[in-house]
Amino acid sequence: MKIIVLAAGKSTRFKSRKHKALHNLLGKTILERTLETLWKLYPSQIQFVLGHQLELLAQELKQGETFIEQTEQLGTAHALQIGLSNLQSITEGILVTCIDTPLLRAETLENLIKQTQKSSAQIGLLTAELDNPFGYGRIETINNQIKIIEEKDASTAQKAIKQVNAGVYFFNMPLAQIQAGLKAISNKNSQKEYYLTDMIEWALSQNLKVVSEKCSDSEEILGINSRLDLEKAIQALSQRKIKQLQAEGVSFLNSNSCLIAPEAQIGMDSIIGLNCQILGSTTIGENCQIHNNCFIQDSSIGDDTQIRYSQIVESHIGKACLVGPFANLRPNTQLADNVIVGDFVEIKNSQVAGNSKIPHLSYIGDASIGEQVNIGAGTITANYDAILGIKNKTQIGNNVKVGSNCVLVAPIEIADNCFVAAGSTITESVKTKDSLIIARQKQIVKENWVKEKSLKNFELNR
Repeated sequence: MKIIVLAAGKSTRFKSRKHKALHNLLGKTILERTLETLWKLYPSQIQFVLGHQLELLAQELKQGETFIEQTEQLGTAHALQIGLSNLQSITEGILVTCIDTPLLRAETLENLIKQTQKSSAQIGLLTAELDNPFGYGRIETINNQIKIIEEKDASTAQKAIKQVNAGVYFFNMPLAQIQAGLKAISNKNSQKEYYLTDMIEWALSQNLKVVSEKCSDSEEILGINSRLDLEKAIQALSQRKIKQLQAEGVSFLNSNSCLIAPEAQIGMDSIIGLNCQILGSTTIGENCQIHNNCFIQDSSIGDDTQIRYSQIVESHIGKACLVGPFANLRPNTQLADNVIVGDFVEIKNSQVAGNSKIPHLSYIGDASIGEQVNIGAGTITANYDAILGIKNKTQIGNNVKVGSNCVLVAPIEIADNCFVAAGSTITESVKTKDSLIIARQKQIVKENWVKEKSLKNFELNR
């Protein structure tokens, strides 16, 4: 089976300098979401009919995905003519769909194909039932014959019909027969375009069999033609995933406030708070608590972990950890089990071993921290060499205690069981275990300095 995707339109209603198919839909582009579904049908080829911004879309296509250019946009039937022009034959039928319906499920398309083949029909038409069908072509069935009536041509009675055309077709007939039908279509309409919907009327005039398959979920046929449509698609895709997770034992305090990507996995008995975004290939274990206002992307989180009001990107967090509130874990952060990362802590490209604590107000970058380590408040790893323009490594051994407000100037190494005194700036490695490390100026007290300074200023200004 081959698939042709119609994607040549300009999408002027979307109001963007880039093609609407390249806009983000919960972590992937609309194009990627569409292709993800289509490849589940195991086609021999997916061919796009491109026009507007052809170069941008073409460079996103991968192996098995080809394109042909429609230089003039003369309607959907004309687009299919272009799409068929470089094919030699069709052996297992051809599915025709659009680039802007990423909510379609593979099962829905499979049902359309199977129903068409099972009934020995030449054309299968995907439909849906909408409470508000305005703008869609209506499906009218009389004496088992299907007819599509466009909104502008429908009578009052026909406009009341709720079953609509989804714009997806399966052609179960030879290539030459499809081409003959397309050539017979006229452009005598207000838009002067060749409509693929007219193919149904031609097929019935040739005594060919046309069947329809109705979507179980009408949201699937949503076409993204505007920013409002994109928002609806984002919400629909997220809610689809949330319902699945709820059925698998995940609780949401307010599911309507959350965005969950289809790729995300969350274990049983986990609880997701308000306003959370869980995107990309994120995996969250069982019995976790993701508190309000968390952003988690492409990360893994072990069982029994709590995340509070924090941002986590491309990181791994072990079991029974506590992160936040207001922590920022940047890419390549690795936390082992039972690690505490507290409020206003930022970590990037660092590994923290089990049972260590970074309770608050610290920056840890390009560091390796051992087990049972405690990092005091206000401590930072000074990892950037501004002269060489490189990031240097900080290595802290097991059971090290770092006092508050310390600066560890990398590259540096602190041996096991050492104590770093509060307020120290450490510039040299300490490789002897059990050491106390102090690096600060001796405290100086000048008694009566304030009184004497004030008196002197008074005399000068009198």
